[in-house]
Amino acid sequence: MQQRFFPEKHTMARLQGDVLVVVSHYNGWPTDQLFSLLDQISNVRSGCPFGVRIVVNQARPVRLNLPERYAGTDVIHRENTGFNIGAWEAGWRAEPRREFYLFLQEECRIVRPGWLQPFVTLARNPRVGLVGELSNQHWDARWSFLTYHSRYYRQETVNSADDRAFDEVSYNLNYLERKGIPRGPRGDHLQSLVLCSRRSVLEAVGGFELGRNYEEAVAIEVAMSKKIQALGLAVKQVDLHPFTYIEHPQWNDLAPSSWSRAKRIRKTIRACLRRLTPTRVEEQYRYLMMSMGKYWPR
Repeated sequence: MQQRFFPEKHTMARLQGDVLVVVSHYNGWPTDQLFSLLDQISNVRSGCPFGVRIVVNQARPVRLNLPERYAGTDVIHRENTGFNIGAWEAGWRAEPRREFYLFLQEECRIVRPGWLQPFVTLARNPRVGLVGELSNQHWDARWSFLTYHSRYYRQETVNSADDRAFDEVSYNLNYLERKGIPRGPRGDHLQSLVLCSRRSVLEAVGGFELGRNYEEAVAIEVAMSKKIQALGLAVKQVDLHPFTYIEHPQWNDLAPSSWSRAKRIRKTIRACLRRLTPTRVEEQYRYLMMSMGKYWPR
């Protein structure tokens, strides 16, 4: 029988300790997803003390009124700019500040007890600057490879007047150059669905930049990892598999919670072999998969 994580009455953890969970909420949507996540945050064992701060991106001039069971939750309202990252930026800069921040989108779902501790443990490592649930492996290649095969990395825009596909590789490289951010040898980065970092790192890189449109939001996701890598710090996926502790509905196919035992074993072996594969061999295999109209398996 599946464990029930949602008792009828509970009290949200107040702002305490040195860890703050920052949740972005868009008030153009219903509050169902937000309240579901808050219930999980409150009742699934986290592994360490923490507080919660909700940052509301206001599409409508309406205040967020939380039920009594979320008493002690900090709420900030702001202009609807910069997407989820804009809310996260406001969240970590607001007082009172904490030493560690876990940034979540309201669509996220907690799937494993002890969900917070692994992020904080990695973020405490002085050689690590950013931790997340999903490292974009499609981009974990040399920039020369990504540029040469950029036709496979084109994205459909959502804000452009003509909705044409844009060359994401060239756009990201141009953005990094305009901002004076070292691009590093590879395009590897963490996706901005679930991220964790310590305050000293966020201060060192000047926090999150705010995108004015979809294209910039994509580039800023890459830029955040590159700025941290330029400090000599690593960006790490929290576990061998993505979405081990916190899932996002956009990526249900990558969630280990839905895998059979055989699939978990197969994917674990594949992930371990990938770490041992020389770059040139991996890129050749990657191009073969793309030429067949497929992405390489994760």
